[in-house]
Amino acid sequence: MHIIDSYTDVHEWEEKAKNLAYCYIQNFERYTDTEEGKRLVNSEPTLEPVLF
Repeated sequence: MHIIDSYTDVHEWEEKAKNLAYCYIQNFERYTDTEEGKRLVNSEPTLEPVLF
């Protein structure tokens, strides 16, 4: 069972998931101003579709 199955409205789940991902991306960008952080840019989160 996936977490998406716990929602009656799949679109509600998608919106919440996208919002959470967006917040994570915004937070991640705060730490890319150092050399160590710049090396992490290739592994930063994206909003690309994820296969379950």
